[in-house]
Formats: sequence, C-alpha cells, structure tokens
Amino acid sequence: MVTTDPSSPFAPPTAVAGVILAAGRGRRMGTFGDRPKLLLPLRGAPLIGHVVQSARASRLAPLCIVLGHHAEEIRAAVDLTGLTVAVNHDAAAGQSGSLIRGLDAVGARCAAVMFLLGDQPLIGPRLIDTLIDAHQRRDPAITLPVFAGRRGNPVIVAARLFPELRRLRGDTGARALLKAHEGETQRVTVDDAAVRVDVDTPEDYARLQRSATAVSEEASEADST
Repeated sequence: MVTTDPSSPFAPPTAVAGVILAAGRGRRMGTFGDRPKLLLPLRGAPLIGHVVQSARASRLAPLCIVLGHHAEEIRAAVDLTGLTVAVNHDAAAGQSGSLIRGLDAVGARCAAVMFLLGDQPLIGPRLIDTLIDAHQRRDPAITLPVFAGRRGNPVIVAARLFPELRRLRGDTGARALLKAHEGETQRVTVDDAAVRVDVDTPEDYARLQRSATAVSEEASEADST
C-alpha cells in the first residue's frame, strides 16, 4: 500500500529521491517497555524523527518513508507531512521488499534514489547534500560514504540499476547490488562518523544517549560563556 501526501513535490528527472527504510521490527534491541526502537527518544524527538527532519531539510526530492512493523505508532508519533508513505506488509521477509516498495513510490520521478536507514539519527542534511553533489557530478552507478576507511550509509543508487534492485529478494538489502557493481561505485570520504552509527542493540542506544548528552552539555557551556 502506498499513500501520497498531496504536498509532496513532483521532482525533476535529474533529482535524487530519498527513501527512508523504517519497516523493521528491531528484534536485537530487546524491549523498552511498549515503545518500538524507532520511537525511542533522543534529544527530545524519536530516533526516526531525526532522520525524517534531516531528509526534509536536504535537497532530496521526492521523499518516501517505508513502514512495516509499528506503522501506526510511527504515523501517530512523527510528522510525515510532505512524504509519501509506503507500507511493506511483508517486512519480516527481509529488507529487499522495503527497497522495492520505496522504489515503486519514487522511482519514476528521479534519476537516483538515496536509501536512508531509520535507525541512523545522526545523519544530517549537510552530509546528505554532500553525497548528492558528489553523485550528480560524476553520475556513477552507486555513491556511498566512507569514514575512517570503512563503508557507511546512506547509499545512492542510480536509475539504471533500478531493474536489478527490483529483482532483489530476502534480507540481503542492497549488498548484492553493491558487490555486482563494485567497479562502478563512487566512494566519498567524509569526516562524519554518523555514516557508521546506527542503533541495533541496547548498547548502541546507550552510547548514542551518552554522546547526545555530552554534546548538549558542551553547547550549554558555550552559551554561558
């Protein structure tokens, strides 16, 4: 099922669209009361809310979010104005289904798609736009960020790979696509560790909270001087 917000912009054919993947159950997180992983709080907003805000503040257009498990809770808790909402009713079958649902929602209206993970709340609009700029300058098959020599997310996939993307199955995500097009992949070195930070476990979330607290305290000290 796909629902489209009437305020969603119709993008020019050279645009890079954004698809936020937010359909997973988050099993590795265990339980935090009755709150889904993507709705855990960070700096006054849910994890997924930070991703939505960053995507909306960037040059990505059009925008889509793919929901699955906890879809109604996320709709109720997060402002999704301006995004197309797609629902993957078979999210348990793997991430490839969510990639395809998102592509169905935006693929005809763009030259490439950036896939953002719903549990990467530190990805900011400046980083997103840096990757868009790099991709549009060279038009590779795939553009991805690298931090400290290691590949991260989000990843941009050019429209010429959409037919292959639609053939993906299971929980491989885009890994098979990345392997098949290794020689056509642009790696963009960034100085932002956020591309390597996601929230899969309680330990990840605890580290993220400590980091956010430290940043807030530093900002408060700077404001008081």
